[in-house]
Amino acid sequence: MTADGAMEDPEFSEETPEQRLMSCLTLIERWGHYVQSPIKVQRGSLLDSSDRRCRRAEVSTIAWHGISIALEHVTAVARIVKGDLNEESWSPYLTPSSTHAFLRSSQLAASRALWILDAENLDLQANRALEVKYSELRNEANALEDITHDEQLSEAYGVDGLPARAKECRTKLGEIRSLLKSRVSGWKDVTSDTDIVKIAAKYLPEHGKSAVLTHSYLMSWRMGSGSAHGYYWPTLMRGFETSEENGVVVAKSYGDLPQTSMAFMSITLLLNRVLNLYYQRSTAR
Repeated sequence: MTADGAMEDPEFSEETPEQRLMSCLTLIERWGHYVQSPIKVQRGSLLDSSDRRCRRAEVSTIAWHGISIALEHVTAVARIVKGDLNEESWSPYLTPSSTHAFLRSSQLAASRALWILDAENLDLQANRALEVKYSELRNEANALEDITHDEQLSEAYGVDGLPARAKECRTKLGEIRSLLKSRVSGWKDVTSDTDIVKIAAKYLPEHGKSAVLTHSYLMSWRMGSGSAHGYYWPTLMRGFETSEENGVVVAKSYGDLPQTSMAFMSITLLLNRVLNLYYQRSTAR
């Protein structure tokens, strides 16, 4: 038995874009319960061995955090898109910028989990988990220090112990940095998010006789990145109409159904593989 709904790669090739999209949305909804109910790591499994060999890495926990965040974000946007599909007709003016921004965060979280889980050996798996934890702590420390150094922000949050937590994060960062340098020859900094996403994209199956899914995944990542940072150029990469409103040229972006379908298909296939890997690695041998 495998993870719920995560067995072989789903077959989408003979379906229309709308059918493919609905199949993805159905599967994503089926996985939604994993956000609150993780797959149990059994004693004697590969993930159990990884956790025991490098307790500071917390391999299973860090990998599952990626899966959980990916599922939460893709489920949220799937419900929005599904609501649009259930209308009488596909709305020509959806919100593709926000859709792809949500998909981008899901892509990154799932890619990190896959990058950890599919490492060639337990040591590499631990090293990758340590890198993700290092990035997490660095981001947390930066945020906490911004809050505690700003008197108005600090008063607004009204949370005691933030300075102590920021200091704790910096201490742990130093420990993990030293650990990574001792474990990885020549280690200087963490692997970039873009490199992790590119590695994960290679696991996507070919669609027909081409690598269109891989290209769609990487394009969705780039466009979602632009949208998440509030840039306008991703709009110009999609179908759009222009009109002048109050003296400003406005582009109305189409909610392109084939493009949206391909983006969801790629993240669904990747999540399917990540869930399978986690299940296999967490099952006792």
